Amino acid sequence: MIFGVEIAPGIHRIESPLGARFMAQYVLAGDARTLLFDTGMADTPANVLRPYLESVGLGLEALDDVLTSHADNDHVGGNRALRDLHPRARFACHELDRRWVESNAALVAENYLWHEAYGFDEPDEAGRAALLASCGGDAPVDTSLTGG
Repeated sequence: MIFGVEIAPGIHRIESPLGARFMAQYVLAGDARTLLFDTGMADTPANVLRPYLESVGLGLEALDDVLTSHADNDHVGGNRALRDLHPRARFACHELDRRWVESNAALVAENYLWHEAYGFDEPDEAGRAALLASCGGDAPVDTSLTGG
């Protein structure tokens, strides 16, 4: 189920399920540009963002910029799908996250597969494959952000 609301003029909060929890993306629609904050999981752009944005008269093509807050699959998993649906959108993330945001293999190997060093079993091959698939596919970033 999709739940979206305009929480202030031009600021939209869009929620969708994430297992027993939910995730949220934000759209800041201004007069000059429109920004999407995070893309969710691989199916979020087509199944959640597009229907909500169309319902409020925007549509995916209204998105000028996409900002990834950090490198987790529920924040970057929709990047590839959104790139495919709207190739003109400009993607940005912090420089320190860029490697993980652009490369699913790097995200999984370097950010998620930390278990063994802390005494936990690593996921089996099927678990690794599922984790990699949840990242949605590699997608380039256009702009790196730096600073505090």
